[in-house]
Order: sequence, then structure tokens, then C-alpha cells
Amino acid sequence: MTKTTKTTPMTETDFWNLVAEIGWGTKTTDFRTVRASLMKRGLEACKAIEAAYHEVEGRLYEAASKADHDYCNDGWGDTISHVIGLGKAEFERNLANPDLLVSRQDSGNYEECFSYCLPGEMEFEQYDLGKLEERRAELVRKYTEAKGRFPEADADIDTCIEILTSGDEDDVSMTLLDVTAEKVKTTCQSILDRQMPGGFGCTDGGDVL
Repeated sequence: MTKTTKTTPMTETDFWNLVAEIGWGTKTTDFRTVRASLMKRGLEACKAIEAAYHEVEGRLYEAASKADHDYCNDGWGDTISHVIGLGKAEFERNLANPDLLVSRQDSGNYEECFSYCLPGEMEFEQYDLGKLEERRAELVRKYTEAKGRFPEADADIDTCIEILTSGDEDDVSMTLLDVTAEKVKTTCQSILDRQMPGGFGCTDGGDVL
């Protein structure tokens, strides 16, 4: 029988202390770097963080339902997440006066997206170091084959290959590769859009490899 590990709940005080430590909107809005750092705590700890986040998020959504708005879009969720990322004082201020959320949404005064900082099981599976060698070899092969097909992206493709072959697990699995691969995707998408003005519909970096 498989033993189930029970996640120890995170207290709300500990959650807000962690949020203050992250410094979303003051120290950083680089969710990839924050996520990489949190993943070092392990899956169970990250599950507890995510649960604590969803608890306070639910309270803010409930308060927001009383505000004068008709939003039902990603930006509204990003706004709520951003306010949580700004810390306990701003959270409580918006909880007491949810019209502040509407003002923030209307002005675009938020960053996408604090909730991306919080890794779940999918991220741990994706970056499972036990599978990384196989994943690295496959990506090196794909990037190598892609060179020349999209010349404007070749420099960034070279950077991806360099990262993949460097042996630096943190950089490979977390931040630098993600950022550079996003640049490759954007460049390739731009080329494809010019070639096919109607739109190619590329939704994932792998689609261009």
C-alpha cells in the first residue's frame, strides 16, 4: 500500500510573512525566479503555500462580488492576485473596500501574475530532475534541428542549447531556459505571422521546433 504524505497546513501568519519576503511589486515581479526559489522547499511545502493562497483569494473574491463591476476576465483575476502579492495591509484594505479593486483594474495598475509564483504538482512533474536528462537531450535535438529554419531566432536558439548543455540544474529547469525559450517562441511566431498574415496560431514553444 502506498503511504500518503499529509500536507501540513500553513498558517495565515506564515503565508503573509512569505508574501512579504517575496516582495511582489516592490522587489520583483519575476514569477519564474520566485517559483524556482519556492520549488526548493519541496512539493508538500508548496501545496501548503498554494492552499493558503487560495483561502485568502477566496475571501477577496467574495468581497469583490459586492463591488460595482462586471468583470469576468483574466485581468480581473490578475488584479486580485496582484493585491494579494502586495501583502497583508493592501489585501485588508481591498477586502474592506473592494471598489479599490475596480479602480486598480480600470487603471491597469497590476502585474501578471502573482499566482504564477506558486508551483503546483504540474511544475514539479515538469521539472522532475529524474527526467531532466531525457528532456534535455530531446530539447537539444529539437533546437539543433530548428537552427536555420528561423534565422532571426538563431542567437537565442544557441543560448538555449548552451543552457541545456551547461549542466546547471537550476538554470536549466527553472529560469534562464524558460525566459530564452519564450524569446525563441516570440521571434518564431513573429516570422510565421509575417509569412501567414491570417495567423499561424502557435500556442507553445514546442510548436515551432
